[in-house]
Amino acid sequence: MSEQASAKAMEFLTKMGVRVRVNTAVKAYDGYEVSLSTGEKLISRSLVWAAGVRGNPVPGFKPEIINKGNRLLVDHFSRVRGYNNVFAMAT
Repeated sequence: MSEQASAKAMEFLTKMGVRVRVNTAVKAYDGYEVSLSTGEKLISRSLVWAAGVRGNPVPGFKPEIINKGNRLLVDHFSRVRGYNNVFAMAT
């Protein structure tokens, strides 16, 4: 994103009460607790993670649902192919 678009997105999200972390990596997530590279731990049942321009392979997904660039194949609702409760989006 451009700096202008990033600033606008940050403003919009924070006005909605979203806590945004930048320059911070997710080290682990067990479906309840998020461990960040800063040492901070968050309790969350929902996690939206956006990073980089090329996806890293995610262990556990079948190779046939991963295309070029390590992107997961999704349906028109952004559900990962073969899963009803896993979503993936690219920006």
